[in-house]
Amino acid sequence: MTSKDLPLIPDFSRQHFNLGELLNRVENPDGQWTDLPIRPGIYLVLWPIGKPLRIREEAGEPGRILAQRWIEITERSPTDILYIGKGDSLRNRVRQLVRFGCGRATNHRGGEELWWIEGIGDAGVLIQTCPDDKQTGFENEALERFFRGHGNYPLANSQGPRGPERWWPDS
Repeated sequence: MTSKDLPLIPDFSRQHFNLGELLNRVENPDGQWTDLPIRPGIYLVLWPIGKPLRIREEAGEPGRILAQRWIEITERSPTDILYIGKGDSLRNRVRQLVRFGCGRATNHRGGEELWWIEGIGDAGVLIQTCPDDKQTGFENEALERFFRGHGNYPLANSQGPRGPERWWPDS
């Protein structure tokens, strides 16, 4: 599964951001977040297919395990997906993720391993809004589809689907 497999949902927005630019918003006191939707949906953190992924040395043994896991995931089938998350308000949830990465928040435990990746600011963030109350099912189904294609969950997802809810556009 790659980000290209994420379906476009008619009447719901899809946006792409550079993670480095989002990180700069945290450092800038005037940084604005109003271009991110307040609607529910899922977001993916993306790494270019074929670009080497290196883990920071200070990650130690957990970092070496993570690097080996990335090799196993991408050898089975190339992917650009590092992390899949969801939010009731994508603006708030993505802002929490980015603030966590800058050490300014403690309320986003998902995706912790993203911050072990050298040059993570080069990653992309894909945001896809969805109908109200479908974000959990959407995330669960995306995680399940990723697992079927790669034999593992995305690199920075420490666990798979939570609960039985599943939703995918046109299914």
